Amino acid sequence: MAPTLAASVAAASAEIATSAPPAAASATPDVGDQLPAELAALPALSEDGSRVALLASYEDGARALPNRELLVLDVARGTVLERFEIEDPDLGLDPPDPVERLELAARLLRTQTWRPLERLEMVADTDLRARTNFMYGQDLFQAKGAGFTIRYHEPKLMIDDNGKRVLNRAFASWSDKGGKKHPLCPDCHACPPTIAGLAEAFVEKDARVALLVVTYHFGSDMCWEPDRTYHVFRF
Repeated sequence: MAPTLAASVAAASAEIATSAPPAAASATPDVGDQLPAELAALPALSEDGSRVALLASYEDGARALPNRELLVLDVARGTVLERFEIEDPDLGLDPPDPVERLELAARLLRTQTWRPLERLEMVADTDLRARTNFMYGQDLFQAKGAGFTIRYHEPKLMIDDNGKRVLNRAFASWSDKGGKKHPLCPDCHACPPTIAGLAEAFVEKDARVALLVVTYHFGSDMCWEPDRTYHVFRF
């Protein structure tokens, strides 16, 4: 059994502490353009096909401070198995060294073998726009590539493999249910649901595994959009 991130982190931290520091990747905390090779190859599928590792990032409102974490998702259940924080936006004024954290995350990935997922091209979902009287503008997309077409017409997900429908399933849990209130305005009306759309899509064709990134649109200053969500499954 491959070691967990929690089991590996202490050993990797000790190794970093006694080894020469890595070359500086960037003058700023946001070093996304110069990732270690192991992280640049993400998202990736574990050798046994049971897990997907990815670098996740989230919205940070007007601050727009760097934030990133390494996630390992369970393919069978679609749940988060492990997470390793690289950049915390709440520590923006006094962050840990992002270069060291990225190197540590890379060393954690080296404990097992991974194969990269293929990124699909995102193109406008004109069919979905037409069916909604174009009210959603250009925020809604479909994914194409490797013979696949992936459409997410909330809540229904459809995957075609070379023109043949191989998945047609509703994922109600991906939708924003609304109903929340802004913490600074408890007397305001509850927020309506935002609109979920497909932002990124990756596949491992031989293993029939997909990773989808869903984002949420059309919130407001008082009703914020949820953070993007990451979903992995076999099809």
